[in-house]
Amino acid sequence: MLFALEHGLLKWEDPAVTDVFYKSFTDGLPQAWCAGHYDADELVIDARHTLIEKGLAPEEVKRAAARIQLEGSPYGKDKGRDIFREMVSDATPGADLLVFAGCAARSLYPASLRALRNLLRSRGVAYQILDPEPCCGMLLYQLGDFSSASLQANKVSQKIAASGAKQ
Repeated sequence: MLFALEHGLLKWEDPAVTDVFYKSFTDGLPQAWCAGHYDADELVIDARHTLIEKGLAPEEVKRAAARIQLEGSPYGKDKGRDIFREMVSDATPGADLLVFAGCAARSLYPASLRALRNLLRSRGVAYQILDPEPCCGMLLYQLGDFSSASLQANKVSQKIAASGAKQ
């Protein structure tokens, strides 16, 4: 498909192009299957970046990016709120260990965070958590929105540095 786009056999504006690149998995399997071992995930992400630059990203991609910027998570501000409150309630401001849960873990895998919280509590390990904790921006990168991903990563980096945590 990329060959066809590069050689004018397909147009970026074709809705099927957007559909294919945003429905393609980035899970590493194509690279494992490919005789040339091309990094297919990065090729897909780069194609998504081109679609973003051309203003052709699907509306759901734009909405997810907006939720990250406005609410700190692509999943919405309420998803994962309970586990985050639990983590914050046990946190020790200024502790050497900083737990960065991430919006995906908070929203999709709260049981994993509960297990981590219980483990830290049972071992008496003090930790701090960023409150509010921003999205790291990885989803923005995977969606091809490199500039927003970079801004988000810088925001997180500054908050982590400001925490004073050693780990």
